[in-house]
Amino acid sequence: APAPAPAPAPARSYVIQAAGVIGTIALALFAVSENLEFTDLI
Repeated sequence: APAPAPAPAPARSYVIQAAGVIGTIALALFAVSENLEFTDLI
């Protein structure tokens, strides 16, 4: 059986998680723009 859900984390961890997600998305968009050579339009 799956383990019970952990207790809610403090707000700081959500900020860290959000920063990680935003960073990942930014890196992905940068990689796509590099691959498609759209950097001249940014």
